[in-house]
Amino acid sequence: MAHEVFICYASPDKTVAEAVCDALESRQVGCWIAPRDVLPGMEWAETIVDAIDSSRALVLVLSTNSNISPQVIREVGRAAGKGIPIIPLRIDEVSLSKAMDYFISRHHWLDAQTGVQERHLKRLTDTVQQILSQKGAPPTGIEKAEAEEKARREAEEARKEAEERAKREAELAAKEEAKREAEEAKERARKEAEEAAKEKAKREAEEAKKAEKAWEKALKEAEKAKAKRPEPVKAGKPLIKQWWLWAGAAVVAAVIPLVVILSGGGGGEPPPGGEPPPEETEEMPPDGGVVAPPAKESIVIGAVRSLTGDLAPFDEIAFGPIYRIWVDEVNAAGGIYVEEYGKKLPIKLIIYDDESDLDTMTRLTEKLIVEDEVDILFSAVGDAFIQVQAPIANEHGYVLITAEGGSTYTADMLPGLPYVFVTLPFSDWYQLPVLADMLAAKGAETAYIVRIDDAHGAEYSGVAVREFARVGIDIVGSVGIPITHSTPEDFRAIIEAAKAAKPDVFCCFAYPQGIIPCTIESMMQGFNPDAFLVGPGGNFEWYSTVFGIYDDPNIVNGVTTFAAANAKTSAELAELFAELEPIIGTELLDYWGHPFYRAVVQIWQQAIEATGTLDQAVLRDYIATATFDTVLGPTWFTIFGGGGGILACECHPGEIGQWQNGVLEIVGGGDWLATVLTADFIYPKPRWP
Repeated sequence: MAHEVFICYASPDKTVAEAVCDALESRQVGCWIAPRDVLPGMEWAETIVDAIDSSRALVLVLSTNSNISPQVIREVGRAAGKGIPIIPLRIDEVSLSKAMDYFISRHHWLDAQTGVQERHLKRLTDTVQQILSQKGAPPTGIEKAEAEEKARREAEEARKEAEERAKREAELAAKEEAKREAEEAKERARKEAEEAAKEKAKREAEEAKKAEKAWEKALKEAEKAKAKRPEPVKAGKPLIKQWWLWAGAAVVAAVIPLVVILSGGGGGEPPPGGEPPPEETEEMPPDGGVVAPPAKESIVIGAVRSLTGDLAPFDEIAFGPIYRIWVDEVNAAGGIYVEEYGKKLPIKLIIYDDESDLDTMTRLTEKLIVEDEVDILFSAVGDAFIQVQAPIANEHGYVLITAEGGSTYTADMLPGLPYVFVTLPFSDWYQLPVLADMLAAKGAETAYIVRIDDAHGAEYSGVAVREFARVGIDIVGSVGIPITHSTPEDFRAIIEAAKAAKPDVFCCFAYPQGIIPCTIESMMQGFNPDAFLVGPGGNFEWYSTVFGIYDDPNIVNGVTTFAAANAKTSAELAELFAELEPIIGTELLDYWGHPFYRAVVQIWQQAIEATGTLDQAVLRDYIATATFDTVLGPTWFTIFGGGGGILACECHPGEIGQWQNGVLEIVGGGDWLATVLTADFIYPKPRWP
C-alpha cells in the first residue's frame, strides 16, 4: 500500500506509534513507519527524507521523549519546510522545547494524556482522513483564521517598523541639531578662550616689563656697589669675597620679584641685610629632596561600556565579568602598590553606559578623560566602537588596551596610534593563515564561503580567499547573506547550492543568529563536507548544547571554529574557566576571548607595579617593550611602525578549535612555543548523526 502519512515518534513511544499506524491502515490510510518500512541496504537518512517528502501528512506522537529528540525535531522540521500538514497527538504532559515550539506552536493538538484509547485513535483517523480529503480544497476556517492572523501580524510589524523608522529619523534629526549646537558652543568657547588668552598675555607682558625694570635697577645698584668698594688690603681675598656676597645679595633681592611674578606668586620685600627666604611650596622635604606627589586614595579606572542596547551581552559575558572579578581580587588584597605614592591604592570604577550608541560612547569617553580625569581607561565594546575611541585616547595621551575587538581595519590604524594596544586574535592575526595550512596538509582542494554582509563578513571572507589561494584551495562558491537570515528556511537554497558544489571545506562567517540555522539546515539536508567551520559563536560552550547535546553528545562532532584555549591548555586557564563558570554559566564560557581578556587586566597591574607610577607616557613605553607573565604565559606586544601594537601571535596558545565528543578541543595553532594543542584535527568531519 502506497503511504500517505508519515508517523514520527521517539523510540520509547514505539507501542503508541504502532497503534496509530494500525488504526490508520485499518481505515485504508497508507502509513510509513520506521523501522518497518526501511528496506535492508537502504541509507537511513536518505530513506527518511524521501518518505517525508512523499507524504501528504505527518502524525507526531508528542511526548516528553520526542520533545527533546534531535531526530524527531529534524523530521518535523523537514515536514514543516515542505509545507506538509503536521498533526500532533500529545500522549503526556509536556512543555515544548524551543526547537519543537518553533515548528508546531501554531498547530492544533489532539490530546490523549489519559492513555491512548480507541476514541483517541478514532478522532485521529477522522482528522487525518479529513485533511487528506481536503487536499487542494478551499482553505478551512482554521486556515482562514491563520491567514488573517498572519496578515494582522504583518500589518503590526509594518506599523512598528514605520514607527521605528520615524523614531530613528527623529533621533537622527535631534542628534544633528545637538551636533550643530555643540559646534556653535565649541566655536563660542574657542573665541572666549582666545580673548582670555589675549588678556592673559597682555597682563603677563606688563608684569614682564615691570620685572625687566626691576632687573635693570638691580644691575645699577650692583655697579654702584662695585664703584664704592674699598681698596684691597694685604689679606684681600676675604674682602673681595665679602664684596661679591654683598653685591650678589642686592641682585638676588631684585630678581626674586621677577621669579615670583613669572610663576604667578605674590610679593613682599626681602629682609634687609640677608638672602630672601625660599618660595613657599605645598611641602618642603626635610632632606631637600623632590616634593612628594599630592595625596591619592585610589586608582580611578574609567570605561564606557554597552550596559544596555544591542551590544549589552558583551559586557555581561565577555570582558565585563573579567574586569569585575579582577577589581574585587585587587581590592580584597588592599589594592595595587604604586611606588610614587608609597602605598597600595584600591581601585575605584567609573562605568558609563553608552546604550550601544556610537555618538554616546564618543561623548562619554571625552568626559572620562577631560572631566573625570581617570587614571586608567578601559576600552569600549566591539571593533567599530574601538576604531572611534582609539584616536580619542591617543590624542589625549591615554593608554588603551582593547578587549572585545580586533580586525585588519584596526591594525591598519596602529602606526599612528602609539598609545593603543590590541589583544584579541582575528582573521589574519593569526587564525585563517593557520586554518589554511591545516586544511592544505589534509589535502583539501575546494571551499565554499557564506559570509554575513557587513565589515566582519567582508574581512573574514577576504582573508580566507587570500589564504586559501596561498595553499592551493579553490573557491567554488561564495555568497553574502543579510543579518536577518535567522531560520533554517532562510538557508535552504544556500545549503542546496553548497551541497551541489561538493566542496571539501564549508565556511560560514556569520554571527550566532546565522550559524545556528545554517547548522540545522545542513543537518536536515545531509550536507557533510570534510570540514565545516562556523564563527563567531562556535567558540562558546552553548554551541554544543543548542542542538540537543544531552540526547546525542556527537551531534556537532567535527565542527570547526575559532578558539585559543580550553581548560586542558594549562592549570592557569583551567582556574580561569572554573572561576567564570558559576558567574556566567557553563554555556557562556568563551574559548576565543576570555583568556585574552584576563591578560588585559594582568598587563595593567604588572605595568603599574613595575613602573611605580600612573603616568600614561611612562606606562605606554613600558607596555610597548616589556614581557608580562599572564594567564597565556610570557606575553608581549608586536609594535607597528613606532606606533601601537598587537599582542604578539607568538603568545597565542591556539587559533583553531574543533568540537569532539562534547568538548571544544584546540586543534590548530602557529609554529611557536606557546602553542598547546589538546587534540588532533579530525578530517574529514564525521557525518551528522
